[in-house]
Amino acid sequence: MNSNILTCRELINKKVVGIIISVFPPLYEENIENADISINLELDNGKSYTLTTSENQWSCSIISERLVSKYNFSDFETRMKFWMHDEQAEFLPLEYETYNVASSDILGSLLNSQIIKAEFLNINNSQEFNPHGIKLYFETGEFLISTCGHDGNTIQTSKFLEGRDLINRFKSIGKTELIKC
Repeated sequence: MNSNILTCRELINKKVVGIIISVFPPLYEENIENADISINLELDNGKSYTLTTSENQWSCSIISERLVSKYNFSDFETRMKFWMHDEQAEFLPLEYETYNVASSDILGSLLNSQIIKAEFLNINNSQEFNPHGIKLYFETGEFLISTCGHDGNTIQTSKFLEGRDLINRFKSIGKTELIKC
């Protein structure tokens, strides 16, 4: 059985008690939707998992790891604009930046909410299970989608980068299906 499925099952019926996003600086990108953004969920059982893109860049991965935040989410917009537009940005080292989003209205709505269901987004033109994303459903009605792409990982909730329809963007590749984990 795929290790992502086993790890995914560990998320079900757990409450999110901490959230950190990890962003690779979007150097000279035109918009934030092109940034490589992964999310780390700390659960009420003491474990933490990052929803991100696998090394092959075309499948999702759930990694058991604890991230430490370097910035507060209140710094996110200012720092992203710097990376996207400031000519001095290219002279700085490019490394992932981590943001604690606990106090954020945008992603903080996932805090203290129980994950009630999880599904993998699979492209059904292959014989093997190769999930391109994962969708988590919360008891509050909120959702979290994490998908891979050519720029890395991206995430979406009803309030963060909303309206992007991450699930349906894969229909041009093949028939998409959501598979319960």
